Parts: sequence; C-alpha cells; structure tokens
Amino acid sequence: MTFAAAEKFCDALGARLCTASEVEGDETGFTGCSVDNKRTWTQDTCSTGSGRITLAGRSANLALHPLMCSDLTAKLSVRCCADQSACVTIIIGLNHTCPYATLHRAC
Repeated sequence: MTFAAAEKFCDALGARLCTASEVEGDETGFTGCSVDNKRTWTQDTCSTGSGRITLAGRSANLALHPLMCSDLTAKLSVRCCADQSACVTIIIGLNHTCPYATLHRAC
C-alpha cells in the first residue's frame, strides 16, 4: 500500500506507523503476514524532506531491504505501533499478499 494508505490503515486502528528504530530493534518482528522479509513503511521522514524511510520488517532481513528513502507512492508493507501506558507497543503487520492483520501486545 502507499504511504498515505498505510497511515490511514494504522490511524483506523488507533495506532501509528512504527519508527525505523522500532523496526530495527525488532519490536515488530514475527508479527504475521510475512512482513519480516518485506520492505516496510516507517513514520520517519527522509533527510531530503521527500519520501519516508523504509526497511525490512525485521533486522535479520536488512541485507535484503536496507534502510532507504522511498517515494510516497510506492506499494510497500505496513507495521503499526501504538504506545500504551505500561505496554511497549501494539504491532500489526500487513502486506499486499496477506489480507489479515495480526495483533500482538508486548507488555
């Protein structure tokens, strides 16, 4: 999905796009839909001011999809995170081949 669609998807769940640090720190790993090995949107803006930082959904796959700036119209996977008091994150993984989101709570 595009960046705008990914933001809308996460917002509808009461969440946000994860940061690159959260993805690199494997807070989003193993959360379903095989997103671990797919290029994934983050909320982080590129240093050029255009596009967003994207990377593999799990640090073990960064050789496949290293951190880079992607155009906002690219069709990529999405992981959503939400801070919740004592809980670390709620993580949802989704890609274009997996129509189901999976919800994981890490408290």
